[in-house]
Amino acid sequence: MKGFKRKAQEEKAQPLNWTQVAIIAFCVMMAVGMILSTFGTNWLNFFTKIKEGDGVSIDFTFYDDLGRPVVTTSQTIYQKAIENGDVIFFAGRMPIIAGAMSEKELVPIEVFSQYTASGFMKFGLFGPELDEMSSALINQKVGSAMTVEIPMSQDLVRFMDNEQFIQIAGDILDIVVVGDQLPIAFSETPQIALDDATPQTYLRTATITEITDEGVILYYGYPYVVVSIAELRATA
Repeated sequence: MKGFKRKAQEEKAQPLNWTQVAIIAFCVMMAVGMILSTFGTNWLNFFTKIKEGDGVSIDFTFYDDLGRPVVTTSQTIYQKAIENGDVIFFAGRMPIIAGAMSEKELVPIEVFSQYTASGFMKFGLFGPELDEMSSALINQKVGSAMTVEIPMSQDLVRFMDNEQFIQIAGDILDIVVVGDQLPIAFSETPQIALDDATPQTYLRTATITEITDEGVILYYGYPYVVVSIAELRATA
């Protein structure tokens, strides 16, 4: 028993092999360095706060007043909305300048649509919607996600009499109900051009909020958008 105790004490007293520790630490550092090198210098962007004027790529999903997604960059959200029977459009990741104000009232983005023969169309975002998004990016970091409210959306209400509704949607007044979605077109140039050229139009999704004997009330605003910052882009 005495010999056993002496052996345990001797093993406990063995000095730490600092050379071995240094080799292990070096190997760990090399492994971490190799992993980070696969990302180039982009991994540094995760620690950089976005400044006004920085170029950013974002993922986003706009929601209507009933909480339904209407246009998104998420395949998961898009597919789930399709399964639910909602009207939704699929967009690509959007480049945007942090803090930049839009110079247009209506800004088209290309989206995929299952409702058109070609599969693609132009969806119309309003300038103030983009302005709220770009302002919210400042002081955020790559990977951050945020819900951005769109205050101007509360004013985007339109009454459409029965005749106008039938011209746009067809003779379906007897079957529509409050909450139904209706794609409606908006134009950058609502006035008829002098050369009688057809104005370029972009679609948005509106919600029927009220039905009367005279017509329907449509709400085509989106109260909020969920934005996720995908990457920081180089700007000139």
